[in-house]
Amino acid sequence: MESPFDIAADLDTPVSAYMKLGPFKPRFLLESVESGERLARYSFIGLGEALTLEFYPDRLKIDGKTEKRPASVAEWLALMRGALERAPLLKPQIEDIPFDGGLVGTTGYDVVRFFERLPPNRAELDGLPQAVYVAPESLLVFDHLTRRVALLHSGSERDRQALRTSVVNALRGGLDAPQRGSKFGAADASMTQEEHSAAVQKGKAHIKAGDIYRGENVENFLDSNAALLPAVSPNDVVCRTVDLSNHTIDFVLDFRPQPLACNGRGEAQFTRQSLNRVQSNQ
Repeated sequence: MESPFDIAADLDTPVSAYMKLGPFKPRFLLESVESGERLARYSFIGLGEALTLEFYPDRLKIDGKTEKRPASVAEWLALMRGALERAPLLKPQIEDIPFDGGLVGTTGYDVVRFFERLPPNRAELDGLPQAVYVAPESLLVFDHLTRRVALLHSGSERDRQALRTSVVNALRGGLDAPQRGSKFGAADASMTQEEHSAAVQKGKAHIKAGDIYRGENVENFLDSNAALLPAVSPNDVVCRTVDLSNHTIDFVLDFRPQPLACNGRGEAQFTRQSLNRVQSNQ
């Protein structure tokens, strides 16, 4: 009997195949990884939608049509079991592969309320489903050991062979460059011109007094240090000085006097209310 893994995949990865098969409506890419394994034996790409389920806080959609949402755990389980029965059987059936069709999707945390008593979610996002599932019409199974692919399909064998021919032709083609727009929105100022001028004058004054040799508006500093200074405002100035051991120290004027971070090079970020002598906390 001829092996169902009859499509060569030497030049494709599951990701490149997913991108090439856009006209076939790829809906998911799954990897099969068992405990302790680093490289998956199989990968799966689901094509088409034989069945879709979308759960929202106030409604249920089955194949795009609004239905009554389950109100209890019994109704939830009955719905899911019914959906699994409606999912098409994909052929040919292959022994020893970990997945050959059914429902694939994602389940949000709020679904746990069908099984446990929890306070209501008062931060529900409008339009965001709590769970989404899809049953594919076809399935590509990548065997990374043999570098070959099998096509499983819900229709007749004649339809499967016709689809296989189209899939092979698509895989032999190249990848088109992604269609990305080059439009940018208008820039929004994070500080007024007056605020910027005041911050510059503050830095100049301290440079002239010899307290620092460099100062920059905190907007630039926060581009690479946002996690270190969560409370800094645009009106503050990041200053840089050098201690007696030639260690560079950054600190912010007019803030708390404790150090925020220090690395092995002796660089430290400080917030302080005065310009008393600062030493590296190496």
